Amino acid sequence: MSDKQAQAILDMRLARLVNLEVEKLEEELKELKKKIDELTKILNSKNLQLEVIKREILEIKKKYGDSRRSKIIKGEEIKLTEIKDEPIAVHNYVIGLTAGNTIKRASAKNYAMSNKELTADSTVSDVHTQIVQAKTTDTILIFTNIGNCVKIPVEKIKECKWRDQGVSLLSIESGIQTYEKPIKILVMKEEKEVLFYTKKGMVKRVLFKDVIVSKSLYQVVKLSDGDEIINVEYDVLGSTILMLTKFGLSLDFDKGEIPVQGRISGGVRGINLEEKDEVIFAGQIVEGNKVLVVSNGGAIKKMDVSVFSISPRYRKGLRYITFGTKAKEIAFARVMEDSTILAVDFGIKILPLDTKRLKETDRLNAGDELIKRKFINIYYI
Repeated sequence: MSDKQAQAILDMRLARLVNLEVEKLEEELKELKKKIDELTKILNSKNLQLEVIKREILEIKKKYGDSRRSKIIKGEEIKLTEIKDEPIAVHNYVIGLTAGNTIKRASAKNYAMSNKELTADSTVSDVHTQIVQAKTTDTILIFTNIGNCVKIPVEKIKECKWRDQGVSLLSIESGIQTYEKPIKILVMKEEKEVLFYTKKGMVKRVLFKDVIVSKSLYQVVKLSDGDEIINVEYDVLGSTILMLTKFGLSLDFDKGEIPVQGRISGGVRGINLEEKDEVIFAGQIVEGNKVLVVSNGGAIKKMDVSVFSISPRYRKGLRYITFGTKAKEIAFARVMEDSTILAVDFGIKILPLDTKRLKETDRLNAGDELIKRKFINIYYI
């Protein structure tokens, strides 16, 4: 702007400046009204809409149009190749759960060749509280003490030798709690029902299909404060449920008294516990089974399940041992399977104890005091 122009503006009256601005605004308003009328006509006329679309498409074609880059071929020229999945080699494995809360996957060959006896150098990772057979294509369910389930294909568990320490549950599933520990392993198969037992005497019966979900970690039992899962098992045809408590009381009752419930329900009470008492063993029994119990004073007794009379559910039960002067409660109880060996953890060493020659006794017998020293824990192997 020149000096003369600047001076001319300064010489203008304020009213003339205002008039110029008003004229500009009026011109803009006129243009906007014209644009609104035009757009309103387009909105009210389908033909005008099609003309706008056609015009804009032609403009795009003119601006970006070029030769086709993709090639159109006839159907008979298309050749389909079937992609086949690589077949998975099926191998037999042995899955072990240890007293040290580790999990092992060893080949059946390595397991067969390994020394399975306890030695002077044995640790809790050498004490196997559960052993199951599985194949590469199987999926296993690992149930934890706080009511969760870890679902994992066998091939996803790190393979090791049978005498190795194994892997922790946390290394298998990062979502678990640090204080969470594995209680039972089941190979996933089409069973009808699954039973859960807790240390506070709860029993839960659930259909197998309700236990399985798409997630790898999920809740299967709703527990009350301070309660824990102590056993999980598939339904056994013709069995009853036996519960043994820490204070020496037993209850054998019919499974039919347990209603089938949903996945995250808490179950029903199996036994009426005294104050501060808890269930030390719970599981299914059939005719001919033997029960092995050990008191905290070192007394061991073996009983046939026929000594337990079937009673209604949720009773206090009958006494199954007479405590001696050293014993005040039960440290271990288990229904025996093929093995007769116990692993007694004295802290410094873990030593085997064979109960093969132990005679069967009646329900109220005190048992034989075979463990003379104080022990930390006992495991059935």
